[in-house]
Amino acid sequence: MTFIDISNGTFNFTIDGVSGSKVITQQIFALGTSAPAIDFSDLWWNPNESGWGVAVTQEYGMIFAAWFAYDATGKSIWYVASGCPVSGNGCSGDLYQVHGGSALTAVWNGANKVVTKVGSVNFAFTDSNNGAMTYTIDGLAGFRAITRQVF
Repeated sequence: MTFIDISNGTFNFTIDGVSGSKVITQQIFALGTSAPAIDFSDLWWNPNESGWGVAVTQEYGMIFAAWFAYDATGKSIWYVASGCPVSGNGCSGDLYQVHGGSALTAVWNGANKVVTKVGSVNFAFTDSNNGAMTYTIDGLAGFRAITRQVF
């Protein structure tokens, strides 16, 4: 990645011998005047359940979470909570399933992207490194203990 300023850059890549380049821009989804007491931005997972995780990005009082997991057949699946307002030591928001889009090596075609509301998610952090994620997907409730992933 090469940044031309604080908000813009270029992402150059080679995947399976195919090279490409994408222009990237910082996505601002929340504004504020003071930093949160604890910034929960990081990769979160359960070390006893390696293979899935949640990328949490926090801007002031809002969290964007991207959850990568697998469905019952072992196929990869993505969920996002694009607006999870922080309250206390956590947040609650709608949960969406995302699929489609375009391959990184192809020209972007937004018409291929499908975003469907499937439920809700709640993050409750017990401290800066541990917490719980409760969720409902298609009417089924679930729970995962989560830990900040150190790498």
